Formats: sequence, structure tokens, C-alpha cells
Amino acid sequence: MAIAAGLIIPNAAPQTEQQLRAAAHLIAAEIELARDLAITYNSQYKLTFDTKNNRIVLVHTGGNSALNTLPQDLVNNPASDSTHRIIDLSTVPGLLGQVQIAACAEFRTTLTANSEIIFGPTGDPANGKSFLVWLKAGQGQWTRYITVFFDQSTGQVFIGSMNGVPPPF
Repeated sequence: MAIAAGLIIPNAAPQTEQQLRAAAHLIAAEIELARDLAITYNSQYKLTFDTKNNRIVLVHTGGNSALNTLPQDLVNNPASDSTHRIIDLSTVPGLLGQVQIAACAEFRTTLTANSEIIFGPTGDPANGKSFLVWLKAGQGQWTRYITVFFDQSTGQVFIGSMNGVPPPF
């Protein structure tokens, strides 16, 4: 069994890392999309990271109700209406349902659990805080994590390295 495990585990690790990186790039793109929409339409857009259902939901939350209907090419999930963009990580091709949203937080004096980020017309988060998302894949001692970090001071999104360290909460 040790020989079989030695053959399987090294082969699984690259696949896990590729899946985590692919999901991290998808999350980063959704954060950038929400921010870009807020700037472009001079309004507010909210991203919700639903850990229970393993999905991300984008909606308009600004005062101009005409913007509640998202551009048609952004509505990508048949289960949603024209006011929601839903990315279900469990159904994304290539991820094989293996990657999950583990946790989300904003930076205050410490990390504070928060599952949503709202971008205002200037592209800044409405609460003025940076935001961090943990993704995980694998099981037991082989669970690996990767982070996606939105830096409110620069407006950039960064992807961390894969590691075995879970979120602090």
C-alpha cells in the first residue's frame, strides 16, 4: 500500500494545485469584474461568497434601479435571473467539484469574518477594508488552501501560494 500511495499522492498534488489556482483566478476575475462594473456605471456592486452553497453571487446594489438588470452576457447561470451573476464552483469544468470556498474575511484591526464585499463608484470597498478569500481542495491531511487577496489601497487582486494552513476561523 505504501508503494501505491507513493504513486498516487505525487500525481494528485499537481492536480490539486492546478484546481486551486484555476479557482483562485476565477475568484480574482469576479472581484475585478465587480469593481470594474462599479467604476464603469458609477454605482455599487456586491459580491457574496456563499460558503454553504460553494458559489459567488454578483448583484447591483446601487441606487439606480435601471442597473439592477446585469448586462446579458454576464448572466451565465440558468438558475439565476437577469439581476444575479452566479458562479457555482461545484459545477465549473476542470474543478470537478473539488474546490470549495473555505472562508472570507475583511481586514480591520484583525481579520473579521465577512462573506461579502461591496464596491462603490470609485472602485473602493464601501467599508474601506481589504478582503481575503480562502479556497480549499483535498481531504484530511492532504487538504490544501490558497488565498485570494483584494488590496483596497491599490485596487489589485493577488493570489497566494498553495499551503496546508487553514483559515484562522
